[in-house]
Amino acid sequence: MDAGNIYFIPDFVFEDGGISNKILIVICVDDVESVIINALPTSQDKCIPVDEPSHGCTRNHVFSFFMFENGRIVGEEIDESDFAFRKNTFVIVRDNVRMLKISSLLQYHGQGFKHIGCLATTELNRLIKCIRGSKHLARNVKRKLETVLGE
Repeated sequence: MDAGNIYFIPDFVFEDGGISNKILIVICVDDVESVIINALPTSQDKCIPVDEPSHGCTRNHVFSFFMFENGRIVGEEIDESDFAFRKNTFVIVRDNVRMLKISSLLQYHGQGFKHIGCLATTELNRLIKCIRGSKHLARNVKRKLETVLGE
């Protein structure tokens, strides 16, 4: 697992017991502690408090999110063709950015875990900057990002 990798996870089981197909984006990897900071983005825009969000970061005193605009090329698929999300896709910092042990992730979701692409370095850096600048990021995740990224 490397930063920027994008995975498809069928039948992802949420903490509340809900099940849904999910995309997982690896934000950074701490090989020492075997944890990743990841984002589980959503295409559901009903929780986005902006009428017409645009590609990139939106931060205010209430909300922080990064939107990948549908159809916009943001990386490469495994076969090195262009990768774009099919729907507007949101990383909501408070809800979607988590730290997980790699072993736990693979134990619960390893069967259908499929590497489907990788974000371009510029897109990954923009996403990380957005996440790090959010006051809604959990403290333990913020500390881990600072440790792994050396800042």
